[in-house]
Amino acid sequence: MTARCKSCGALILLGGVQHDDCRFCSHACTESIALEHVASRIPQEALDSVLLAIFEGPCTRCGRPGPIDSYRSFRLWSVLVTHDVQRHEYAFCRRCGTRSVIISLAYCLCLGWWSFPGLLLTPISLAWNTMELCRRRRLSVPSRRLENFSRCVLASGIQREVIPSREVDGMIIPLVEAAGAERWIEPEVLADEYGVFPGSEALS
Repeated sequence: MTARCKSCGALILLGGVQHDDCRFCSHACTESIALEHVASRIPQEALDSVLLAIFEGPCTRCGRPGPIDSYRSFRLWSVLVTHDVQRHEYAFCRRCGTRSVIISLAYCLCLGWWSFPGLLLTPISLAWNTMELCRRRRLSVPSRRLENFSRCVLASGIQREVIPSREVDGMIIPLVEAAGAERWIEPEVLADEYGVFPGSEALS
């Protein structure tokens, strides 16, 4: 019976992880629920400065100046009765983002077919990547997806207690300046800590 992951919304054809009354595509998505709870409590005004810095900053892969957007890709490998699907999300420039999706397409095309589940999942993974490759992007302003990515950057820092925060009326205010705001938008930090999307599997 098919279902959709409660965290990322991915279609689950086989397997998945059951937690309470919810079904997830992976253990990583199960763990991401706690991160999403923190992220949902960060007010917009606290997010805007970090979002703009990521959008206008250098690419986390090549270092070229922005605009930056969030790029997603799916990678699937399978052999005999085993298979694994990974969801990646990165803050990249257009050139690096497009390249990462093409690499994921080739990955699925070469390694996805070698089991019965792979025969079912490979066409879906190829379709996801193709849709991402064809996605129209307006890079004059930060996208909603990049906004969500930036929110998770802050939420992960708060959850790890690397970024101090305080609670006001049920909202979580990240004290980014106290943690060194410039550190959280450096390409190497975003690439090492958040190039793999917080809460995703390894979320190029």
